[in-house]
Amino acid sequence: MKKVLIALLAASMLFAFTACDDDSVSFSEVGTAEALTEALANGEKNIALTADISDLSEAIVIGDGVTIDGNGKTITSTFAATGNTSPFTVNGNGVRIYDAIFKVDSDEASYKDVPFAMLINEAENVALNNVTFDGKNSGLNVHTATNVRLDDITFAEASMRGFINIASSEVTVGTINLPADIGTAWATVQVNGYGGSPAFTASDVTFTDPDIIGIHVEVVAEDSAAAEQLITDGTEPCEDGQTQISGITFTSETVDVDNDGAGWVYPKTSADQK
Repeated sequence: MKKVLIALLAASMLFAFTACDDDSVSFSEVGTAEALTEALANGEKNIALTADISDLSEAIVIGDGVTIDGNGKTITSTFAATGNTSPFTVNGNGVRIYDAIFKVDSDEASYKDVPFAMLINEAENVALNNVTFDGKNSGLNVHTATNVRLDDITFAEASMRGFINIASSEVTVGTINLPADIGTAWATVQVNGYGGSPAFTASDVTFTDPDIIGIHVEVVAEDSAAAEQLITDGTEPCEDGQTQISGITFTSETVDVDNDGAGWVYPKTSADQK
């Protein structure tokens, strides 16, 4: 009996220690644009939203080690980004964003004038989970990044450009939720081949959702051997230095050459995704 009591006491002490250890991670609560920008500027690492933010007039940059718990709240940016700039940029390592909605409104008529809502650039170990992008410029651009994990990503409105663009990066793509009307978006996920202008390096992209559709692999910038290998080998990996696609099979039976010959579209039957 004494041994049982000692064991129970030890277990309760361990539980108390574990709970205390979890509680030691404190979050800075923000509910205004000013508080959010101040928290990031001051180097806060753990940020929790307590209210919708509708008046973010400047671009924000999310740096090393930042975790943002959106608590289901919406951050609406009014920053007038154009071209390749974005109102939300992740350029730090070890960033985690979850349960958040990022909204960017734009009245631009041409997709070339519409920025991606978020840019993940020159970053490592970035995870986005249960994140929603809202607005017709709702795309996500992953460029020169390593070990980026995207899962349960929702696009609430039709996009004027591809929903997710990947270039020179290592990315794992999970579940992507699209609106019923995809608008003028040319792909769910576009993977840029290496070469071209500006010059891209090869990407390594793994898809974990077998039901994903609308994958566009741009091979016009790749050499002919890489383009041919994507079609003929199917499940075999490409050689070092060539774009790697895992989780879906690229063969002549599963893909189409897109309308302008710039690459392959998966799956073959999803003509509306070209």
